[in-house]
Amino acid sequence: MTPPDPNRRAFLKSMGASAAALSATATAAGDESSRSAPSAPAAEILWGERQDGQQSFILDPLQRERSLPNEPLFGRCLGPLATGRGEYRFATGRTELTPMHPLTVGGCYDFTWTYFPEQQALPVGAVVAFSIPRSWTQPRLEGPPSGLVSVSRSVAEKFDVRLTHNANMSWWVVVRVVGKPEPADGWIRIDAGQMCVQRFPQDWFGNWRNSMRTAVDVAGKGDYAFVRAAKTDKPVIRSAPPERFHLAAPAVAVPGEMIEVRAAAVDYCNNPAWPSPQGEVFAATVDDPYTPIASAVLSAEDRGCVKLRVRVPENVDHFPVIVSSRDDMLRGETAATVIDADSAALNVYFGDIHAHTMLSDGLKTPTAFFEHARDVALLDFAAVADHNHSEASRLEGPFVSQMTDEAYAKTQQACEAMNEPGRFVTIQGFEQNLIQGHPGHRNVYFRDVCPGLFRGRTLDELYAYLKGHKALVVPHHHLIWGCRPHLGNPEYERIIEMYSMHCSSEVRGTPINDGATTPSKRESGVSAREILDRGDRVGFIAASDNHNGSPGLSARPSRFTNIPYQGGLAAVLAPDLSRESVFDAMYARRCYATSGARIYLDFRLDGRLMGSELKIAPGTALAYDVTISGTDRIAKIELIQAGREGTVWTYDGSRYVRLRGELEFDKSTWTYVRVTQADRQMAWSSPIWVDVVPG
Repeated sequence: MTPPDPNRRAFLKSMGASAAALSATATAAGDESSRSAPSAPAAEILWGERQDGQQSFILDPLQRERSLPNEPLFGRCLGPLATGRGEYRFATGRTELTPMHPLTVGGCYDFTWTYFPEQQALPVGAVVAFSIPRSWTQPRLEGPPSGLVSVSRSVAEKFDVRLTHNANMSWWVVVRVVGKPEPADGWIRIDAGQMCVQRFPQDWFGNWRNSMRTAVDVAGKGDYAFVRAAKTDKPVIRSAPPERFHLAAPAVAVPGEMIEVRAAAVDYCNNPAWPSPQGEVFAATVDDPYTPIASAVLSAEDRGCVKLRVRVPENVDHFPVIVSSRDDMLRGETAATVIDADSAALNVYFGDIHAHTMLSDGLKTPTAFFEHARDVALLDFAAVADHNHSEASRLEGPFVSQMTDEAYAKTQQACEAMNEPGRFVTIQGFEQNLIQGHPGHRNVYFRDVCPGLFRGRTLDELYAYLKGHKALVVPHHHLIWGCRPHLGNPEYERIIEMYSMHCSSEVRGTPINDGATTPSKRESGVSAREILDRGDRVGFIAASDNHNGSPGLSARPSRFTNIPYQGGLAAVLAPDLSRESVFDAMYARRCYATSGARIYLDFRLDGRLMGSELKIAPGTALAYDVTISGTDRIAKIELIQAGREGTVWTYDGSRYVRLRGELEFDKSTWTYVRVTQADRQMAWSSPIWVDVVPG
């Protein structure tokens, strides 16, 4: 293991004149001192004003897209169906797609869509509109060949063509018949060259909001009918070959014990690899990578998933493991397991409790959803949070304004069947879109069994529905879309989902939000820091909000391109892996958020865990203790408080850091830890609240 870099400490010492003299003892990767007796020199906390709202740079996955007009077809003909208005009408004919052989995620192909009217000629002025998934290459009518669209008819006649889109759901190529009618035995064809498909597998296109349709408006007045799904070719998109091992190991272990390291073969987009690899797999330590410490053999039946048992060494404070295939084509490295001689120490468990299945606007069955969470993402816990709203409508009906009881029963059945305490835990819940007077969405989770879906519309009705149940109501993406989360009832409202594939909602000016190119995502809501500033005492979790049926680890962007970032994870500090312990940890705010990496984060004040509340006299100094085991080199560790933020660690190449020091409190405040890695992965602890009480 690499020894600590003395340059870092020299730098911090040189900055001491401008820093508050609050000492922090640091233990970095390579120190052999135990957690209870660090012996490294002191560092300084470099305090400054909080940098809220100062956005100088953003990660923008959609920066290359060109602006297109919105297609009114969806809002006029499809949107009203979920509220009982309008009629879904079928058009005559069929649509053929080539190629129809299985496609590979992210692959680039030349496509042809051909509509055959068959039973009815298309008069002059008729319109045929072809939808293409928004997660495919944006079509264009001129310029470079990637996505370049051309149109032809069976008769050598004119046509008008325009490109539109439905927000984050579909591209549309809209063709109007000009000159002479298109005969019933004719065709209209679009060719799209060098078009890259989505980065996640899919073999079902039955969602109401996001599918591949051909819409036909015979009169040309905006009143569309739709070619039947059974007569519309849809592709089969498969995962790519194996690219690496995704790994998981226990976050905390006792010296000398045997632990289980889990590995899943994934492709370059984080999908389960296809075909699944076979052959010998071995584990080794980072300081002796050519000496196997465990091995196993992958067979076709394992579907790329393998477990290896390794022994934790006696004389180190953290322990990463490398897993490789014997042919040296697949590799992976775990986050370092923290070694703690206290066998009663809380472990850290990772999960994703906000993602969607085919029962609303996602993919996969609930059972396949949980299998991905357990066997591919290697999560410890998961929840399906399908929309209790119009998203539960199907491609050709039924169209509903809320999920049906029959559909939700399938989720509950899968949830109970897949719950296996000690191995993998499931939590029952759902996403509630609408609460009058409180724009934004929230998820509802239960410690035991959900009593059935909520059927009200007001906050009072929600509280009445929850009465008598141990439950959590968790708002998400609260920085955008004008969200106004309700957080005034601490019986249920105790944590917030402050990061997901949508964006980071930690602070205004975040670099992880593409509001500049997606206007609906501008920062019109409220940030996590603003929520804390106004006095709401909430802990932090993260999730994916993935719509591919792939919680915890997935390709990006998801099926809806306004959710383009890597999905986050919730981490809980719990005594064991059970539904009750995971829920209780979140309820106690003994939890934290990550941007998707399995970063270990333990933050304590005066020995009290994150999520705690302390009462002290003015001027009291409290000892703090921060332990980080990263998945990459740690770039920065910060303490965030009301009104200020302080850097307590800067880059020196370490992945494991232990910090100790003191904070003096003259007034009441909250404090949380923010960790940034060199690979831009992040973690945010839940706050600890200190109430300064005179006398």
